[in-house]
Amino acid sequence: MPSKEKEEKVKLLKKMFEGEDSLFFINFTGLGVSESSELRRILDDHGARMRVLKKTLTRIALKDLGREEILPFLEGPIAVIFSGDRAQEVARVTRNFMRERKGLFFRGGLFRGNVLSAAQIESLALIPPRETLVSQAVGAIRSPLFGMVFVSSAPLKRMLSVLNGVIESKGSITENSSEKETNEEETSQLEEPGD
Repeated sequence: MPSKEKEEKVKLLKKMFEGEDSLFFINFTGLGVSESSELRRILDDHGARMRVLKKTLTRIALKDLGREEILPFLEGPIAVIFSGDRAQEVARVTRNFMRERKGLFFRGGLFRGNVLSAAQIESLALIPPRETLVSQAVGAIRSPLFGMVFVSSAPLKRMLSVLNGVIESKGSITENSSEKETNEEETSQLEEPGD
């Protein structure tokens, strides 16, 4: 029969896992106190939290919650990272932290309720941040639009150039004809008195 203290811990663990649809299990062999504190601070800055849990009690809590699909990740020295709604970002910063240290690696986890292997979490971590993806999408849309505007405005510019040429040539014709008329009037005025 489990002790009252263990039953309370299982209840607390159930509460921690309830409603969490994105979390990661990491192996933390060789992680010192200062490094553990640093990782916790980094995760806290990104809205996540890390817990080192008793595996036996965690197994009981997960079975009670019907989450047996993640039980295989409870092997060796593990910590659980609860990422909330920022799973991709948390996976990225965790991966960056783990890259520099031996003995740290993903065991598996959940992303939006779907079970992920360690390799899938690594792939998730490699996706650029949302802001980068948005700017890339805007750039991909913007570039062809500028090209289209340039190409579609070229005939209009040519037509304006032709019209300006016509206007200029008509203006010179008008100037020439008004000069001719002035010259003809002057000539006719000069010829009239002598006739």
